[in-house]
Amino acid sequence: MSYRAVILFASLLLGGACMVIAHLAGDLEERRLAADLDQQALRLKTAFDVLQIELQHEMVSIADLLASDQDVRRLLAEAAAAVQAEGGGRGGERAAQVRETLRRRIAPQWETLHQEIGLQQIHVHLAPETTSFLRMRAPEAFGDALRRSRQLIPDVQRDGQRRSGFEIGPSYAGVRGVVPVWAPGSESGVLIGSLEVGVSFAGHVERLSGQTGVGYGVLLNQEAVVETMLETYHPPQVTGGLRGDYLLAASRPELADWLAHSRMPDYAGTYRVTRLDWQGQLFQVIRFPLRDYLGQLDAARPPVGSIIIWHNVSEPWRKLKHLRQQINGFSLAGYLVAQSLLLGVLFLLRREWQRQLDAQTADLIQLATTDALTGLFNRRYFLEQLTQQLMRLSRLHEPCALLMVDLDFFKRVNDTYGHATGDRVLQHFTAVARGALRKIDLIGRIGGEEFAVLLPGVNGQGALDAAERLRQAVADTVLKTEEDAIPITVSVGMTLLDGADRGPDAALQRADAALYQAKSAGRNRVGIALPKQPGRLPGA
Repeated sequence: MSYRAVILFASLLLGGACMVIAHLAGDLEERRLAADLDQQALRLKTAFDVLQIELQHEMVSIADLLASDQDVRRLLAEAAAAVQAEGGGRGGERAAQVRETLRRRIAPQWETLHQEIGLQQIHVHLAPETTSFLRMRAPEAFGDALRRSRQLIPDVQRDGQRRSGFEIGPSYAGVRGVVPVWAPGSESGVLIGSLEVGVSFAGHVERLSGQTGVGYGVLLNQEAVVETMLETYHPPQVTGGLRGDYLLAASRPELADWLAHSRMPDYAGTYRVTRLDWQGQLFQVIRFPLRDYLGQLDAARPPVGSIIIWHNVSEPWRKLKHLRQQINGFSLAGYLVAQSLLLGVLFLLRREWQRQLDAQTADLIQLATTDALTGLFNRRYFLEQLTQQLMRLSRLHEPCALLMVDLDFFKRVNDTYGHATGDRVLQHFTAVARGALRKIDLIGRIGGEEFAVLLPGVNGQGALDAAERLRQAVADTVLKTEEDAIPITVSVGMTLLDGADRGPDAALQRADAALYQAKSAGRNRVGIALPKQPGRLPGA
């Protein structure tokens, strides 16, 4: 073989190797981009699921707040007696009088919540027949028994347990929370009815879309809508035909356009991620089942619809296409210096991979909400919850107390027994505190040996009792190590959230002042620092 043939063969072999490497590198980037988008899709679905659960909890909290009102309980007891005396069902004149009084009692909260969070329903039912007594959405519609069309209400009236979930009703479909209403002054716990609040998906998906920058939509199956909802209240049927879905909510107009032009990818009722090319833009479309309240209890039940999430992914795919063109160009033009080009490509690939890894790591760190040692909420998350509680105080007049807790002589424990034992002391305190607090109370580690506690729905003497109960629970226990038994005490500073607080700092400063008062008075006690304007506190 001549030298020229050897050079030609070697050149062709090297050029072919460069082209293969370039092709493989482009495929690797495409797979990596596809994997990243799949992970992003899963995160978006998880975020939606979590936020829907939080929305259900919020509905239950609002319903609890209304159902705990003594006037509401008294009026519902009068309503039950009146309807029974007047033959049941819709009742008569006395029932109508009580209904109007109850409507006027709830109207201010209904109007406020309807405007601020898009609340769609406050619904009061009589037990045990699940008879509708008052719909704030439609006060003229009452007297119908809901047990045949709505399972959430009879389940609550059966065992007196709070429940929440998505349900399709005769007049609207939404996320609902239902709580029992007990007869006032009833020592034996006589259930007289239930109270429901609900919100539609429309406002929920619009808020989510504004926060995340992606589109959200909700489709309902035709069977689920026709079976339960009155035809007057049917949402738009977007795909037509006997199998047409109903568009319950969409945060952006693209979804309705895709449905109208039959561009939506096929869907088999399970989680699916696809791409859709529309008007020169590429969208990633995530679709997964929507399960109602009964579907949450029984996974074998068919879903009542589907959730659709979409976002524009044109830019990353354009970048990938451009990158592949660059790689091919470099391989064809520079195969004689393939080793240098290969090192350069690998460097670029590694830098891009590191950039994506750093971005994902930063996202995970930002999403972290717990303290690694104690498992309690960390300072950032606790301050966010404190801010949310101040907003609820301003909007719903829901009282709340704040405790600042500090372990007495903790530095002495570290100096005497070592930091490992100090960590055990912190974990021991965490276990004791969780046992002494209510499930709805929120405790976080603010820093070092300092902790903070939010007591929703509590003020005045109740907050002081809770602080003293926590202090006593810690004082009554010791941490047993292999060599010694270490007594533990805490000092507690107590304050109440105030409607005049413009942020968490004011409440934290009061709690710190109360904590300093407790420590100055000898530790192992509770200090109190009330707001300067206690009259702004509901129930103070």
